Amino acid sequence: MRILRLGQQQLDPAELLLQRGAIVQVEITVPKVYAEALKNQNQEPPTPQVVPALVDTGASISTISMSLATAAGLVSTGPIQIGTAGGTVQGSVYASSVTLPEYGINFDPLEIGGTPTGLPPEFQMLIGRDILRHLVLDYHGPKGEFLLEQAKPEEAKENGGLLGVPTPIWIGGGAALSLGLLFGLGAFD
Repeated sequence: MRILRLGQQQLDPAELLLQRGAIVQVEITVPKVYAEALKNQNQEPPTPQVVPALVDTGASISTISMSLATAAGLVSTGPIQIGTAGGTVQGSVYASSVTLPEYGINFDPLEIGGTPTGLPPEFQMLIGRDILRHLVLDYHGPKGEFLLEQAKPEEAKENGGLLGVPTPIWIGGGAALSLGLLFGLGAFD
C-alpha cells in the first residue's frame, strides 16, 4: 500500500481520496473556433491554463472562478445564477474548451459557469454533470482510485443519450448565438 502525504499527515490512497476527492488536471482555453478567429486577425490566442479540477457529481454545471476565466482569456456569453453551498450567486457563462489531458478527452466548445466567489485552493474547477454525462466514472473508494473515460457510442445510445463529444455543450439559452455574434461566426447547432 502506498502512503501519501497531505500536509503533515501520512494518508493511504483510500483516505487521501476521501479527504481530497477525485481531482484531475484540466486545460482550460478559448474554443478552437475563437482561437482560429484570433489567428485570422493576426492575434495570438490566450495561453491555456492547466489547473486541478474536482469531479463533483452534485454540480449540475461545471464551474470555474471568474479570475481563472480572465486568466484563460475566456469571453462571457451572458449571466447565470449559480447555486453554491453558501447560497445563490450571480455569475457569468463563459465559452471555453476544456481538455482532460491525462484521459485524452476534449470538450470544445463548452459553456461553463464562472463564479465570483472563487473555489478552494486545492482545485480551480468543478467538473459537473454537464461534462460527466459524456463520461464513465469508476470510483473505487477502498483502493483510493478513480477512472474517467469517454463513454462508448453504444453505451450512450443504450442509455438514450447522445455521445455529444465534441458536440457543443450549452448551459444557457441563446448562448450559442451569442458566441457566434461575439466571434463574428454563424450560430452553432
